[in-house]
Amino acid sequence: MKFVIIGCGQFGRALAINLTALGYEVTVLDSQEAPINAIKDSVAYALIGDATDPRVLGKLELVSDDTYVVVAVGENYERNLMITAQLREMGVKNLLARSVNELQTKMLKLIGVTDIFRVEDVAARQLTQRFTAEGLV
Repeated sequence: MKFVIIGCGQFGRALAINLTALGYEVTVLDSQEAPINAIKDSVAYALIGDATDPRVLGKLELVSDDTYVVVAVGENYERNLMITAQLREMGVKNLLARSVNELQTKMLKLIGVTDIFRVEDVAARQLTQRFTAEGLV
């Protein structure tokens, strides 16, 4: 199984490092040089490129049963939607997209994305489980 993570902010970087530590092949793509330079020694491939450009996405092996593509772009709402829409159009089979609010979640669903996550919701569920674990309360 391979992972391609688009967006190398705090979440994308943490996800890439954790997946690599578990032994997975991880490729990270970001449009900025600084985050790529910071992670390049920790993942299999660290690439600088504009993921809104279909030519850049076309050079990656994304349409495969064993490749999972994670759009981890958080702050730039429009960029997230553009990248995700192009990946859907390309026929990416295993696509997960980050959402930062309910409206973006609705828009991602309209594009046809079924695996949508909000980092804040995931963290809140984990903390809830931790706080309410038997014997803790």
